Amino acid sequence: MKYFINSIFAPYLFFCSSLFAQNPIFRYLNPVKEKASATVYAFLQDDKGYLWLGTSNGLIGYNGIEFKTHLLKDSLADNVITALCPGANDTIWIGHSSGQISFLKNNIPELFNPPEGVPAKKITSVKRDEKGRIWFATYGEGIYYYDGERMHGISSEDGLSDNSVYTIIIDKEQKVWAGTDGGISIINPEEEDKSKRIRKLSMKDGLPDNIVKFILQDKNGIAWIAMQDSGICKYSPAENKFEKSFFSKGWNYGSVNSFVLDQSSSLW
Repeated sequence: MKYFINSIFAPYLFFCSSLFAQNPIFRYLNPVKEKASATVYAFLQDDKGYLWLGTSNGLIGYNGIEFKTHLLKDSLADNVITALCPGANDTIWIGHSSGQISFLKNNIPELFNPPEGVPAKKITSVKRDEKGRIWFATYGEGIYYYDGERMHGISSEDGLSDNSVYTIIIDKEQKVWAGTDGGISIINPEEEDKSKRIRKLSMKDGLPDNIVKFILQDKNGIAWIAMQDSGICKYSPAENKFEKSFFSKGWNYGSVNSFVLDQSSSLW
């Protein structure tokens, strides 16, 4: 299935070719039917190797042979899917541009409708922690998480840097890092003292740009941070220090929305 990811997303994952062959071979696969179109906003590969695409025209699954599309009429909350996350027991959590949430279980989509309700703003990222909590980042309403019983909200009123959140990751200590329009918030959900539950990093602390679009943590615990106007920087939690020297001439290529580190620690 890695081969098929490389085939479909060649512009984004061209680096993968170096992992498989000296001379990459690309195949074009069209996941939608004739006269239909779809923009891909999210994708993931599940434990079985299946590829899932979150698009502007539903959820598309690919088993290596054929595509299958799930739409609003199939019980999805909305056709526009902006975030995907694997859950327990082969479940896939689905975030929509409307703020609504669906999940796929036994290959059947269902509407997620907790008593507390769901966000009214775009879901930008979904992650699952080791305790099984599902975290939802929104662009405009901060962060929500579902603990298996109810939904909880975390906003700027609780100390979040900003309610417009682009991305979340969960580190090895199960802390939640959020990239926002106001810098980075690091949430420790196990901290009993609410005043100490959220730690914020911003330009005041050395962050080059407060608009943080993407975060990745490497095996050494270093956080790599993509920004709106300042490229990418590194942050060492152990040293509480930012490093941006590898772009000594500045960054003039626009917003960095996503990136990966390959096996040789090259940044793409």
